[in-house]
Amino acid sequence: MLDVALQSPLWEHVLVPQARQTMVKTALSNGIDWKAHVDWLESQNGPWRTTTNESSRTDNGQNQENSNSNVNNNPKVPNYYKQPFHAYYPNGNLSWKAALEVEVASRAVGARNFPSEGKNGEDAF
Repeated sequence: MLDVALQSPLWEHVLVPQARQTMVKTALSNGIDWKAHVDWLESQNGPWRTTTNESSRTDNGQNQENSNSNVNNNPKVPNYYKQPFHAYYPNGNLSWKAALEVEVASRAVGARNFPSEGKNGEDAF
């Protein structure tokens, strides 16, 4: 049944957004401020702001090449992460959005799996 759903246009337009929204709602209902968490991470200086092939703007408006030598632009990625069964279609978990949301999503999963612990459910594990 899952294979049929994954081949349907409903997958991209209904199931994917619903999967992510379920995570967000779970977080919010457990006192985890999803948006504030992601906004803070996005505001930090990191490789999601630019790639080694792009220019970024410094606070004074000057162009600056990203010199982050820790960015691997050609990583070997397990096939699992390329599967469409993720809340971040079409790139699966291989996107900066997914990376920026992974911690808060993990907290939401912990809250769902350990409801007596609420927003600290992840710590219960």
